[in-house]
Parts: sequence; C-alpha cells; structure tokens
Amino acid sequence: MRRDLPPLPAYAETVKVRKPTLGEDPLVIAARERAGRGAANRRIKALVAWYDCVRTQYAGGQCHAGK
Repeated sequence: MRRDLPPLPAYAETVKVRKPTLGEDPLVIAARERAGRGAANRRIKALVAWYDCVRTQYAGGQCHAGK
C-alpha cells in the first residue's frame, strides 16, 4: 500500500517584511513588523489546523476543518 501526503498549502509560505530604511519613522517600522507577525501567526495557526486534519485523515478519521 502506498500513502502520499498532500503538498503544503499556499499559506505555508513565509511572511516577508520589508527591511527598515535609514531615517524611517520607528513607528512605521513597528507597525509593519507587527502586521508581519500577525500574518505569520495566522498562517501558522492555519498550518497547524491543516496538519491536524491530515493526521486525523491518515489515521482513518474524518476531518471537520472549517466547521
């Protein structure tokens, strides 16, 4: 028997945040970094839910993701 796991979903990509430039307002930098962390955390949570679903299905169970 052969079992293949699905490929990673698109949201598993890394979050890219532009590097600060010389003289840039620190509050703007902080807001950009905060937004990047928020996006990264949402992706991590979605990836964890996806992986839990894959594990459940691999074990023969049913996944109820998104419900």
